[in-house]
This record gives sequence, C-alpha cells and structure tokens, in this order.
Amino acid sequence: MEEAHDTAVADAQCRAETGYSDVRRTVYVEAQQRVIGRDRAWLDVIRSLNEARFADSAKVLGPQRR
Repeated sequence: MEEAHDTAVADAQCRAETGYSDVRRTVYVEAQQRVIGRDRAWLDVIRSLNEARFADSAKVLGPQRR
C-alpha cells in the first residue's frame, strides 16, 4: 500500500512541477469553448426551453421556501 501512496505523491509532484494539470485544464476549456461556439444556436434553443420549463414550474408550484 505504501508503494501506491508513494507513486501517487510522486505523480502529483510531477504534475505540479511540469504544469501538466494547468495545460490540461487550458486545453479542456479551449475545447469546450469551440463546442459552444460551434453549437451556439442549438444551445440557445435548449436554454430557451429550459427557461420556459422553469417559468412553468414556478407557476405551478408557486412560491416555495428554501
């Protein structure tokens, strides 16, 4: 078990020293932004539908305490 722990610690240190996690996060965000840009019209339709459902639910449920 100690070997697995040592490996995990070494991996975390390596990721921090090399900036791996920061680069991976940046690439992920850029990919998500491309998808959002490409599918903006469809996402806007989904947002409108969700907003309408939310408004309808609020009408049916009325004021609720949290």
